[in-house]
Amino acid sequence: MIIFFALILLLCLITAAVNLYIIATSKKRILPHGDAVCQDYDCILILGAAVWPGNVPCPILEDRLLTGITFFRQKKDAVLLMSGDGRFPGHDEVSVMKNFALMHGVPAENILTDPRGLTTRDSARRARDVYHVRKTVIVTQKYHLYRALYIAGKLGLQAWGAASDRRRYRRRCYRELREILARMKYFFLY
Repeated sequence: MIIFFALILLLCLITAAVNLYIIATSKKRILPHGDAVCQDYDCILILGAAVWPGNVPCPILEDRLLTGITFFRQKKDAVLLMSGDGRFPGHDEVSVMKNFALMHGVPAENILTDPRGLTTRDSARRARDVYHVRKTVIVTQKYHLYRALYIAGKLGLQAWGAASDRRRYRRRCYRELREILARMKYFFLY
């Protein structure tokens, strides 16, 4: 029984250490709210999230889009790269994202869509390999931003982060717990 509790304690310590490491190494690359002018970047990578019936972005995705558009307005020669799941006509995140940006005044020539950004790692890897991005601002909620920046750094991207938390979201505890486990996965598997 003591060995069992010792293993549980060790697992908890490893989990805490990995999460603190990823947060600490990524934290310094998160830009102050709305501060895009001071950074040299060519792409604003907006990570996808759920789309509701009627092709409406969920609140998390809407906030990511609004934050990305704010950054675009500060550097109008940048490109918005919308990355998410675009495999199914009834659930096409990137089309919804693109239409949202168009409705908010972003010119079509400044929007790229990546319908194969199924995971955070896929989005960052494809930004680098398919879209030839080298310097980017990644837009997502802060709890997710640490891992996104960690992954981008591992892939050789020069990435800064823009936290898109504009409101409180439902199921916050679930997302935080899921993120702790996702950081462990990326730390040990990639």
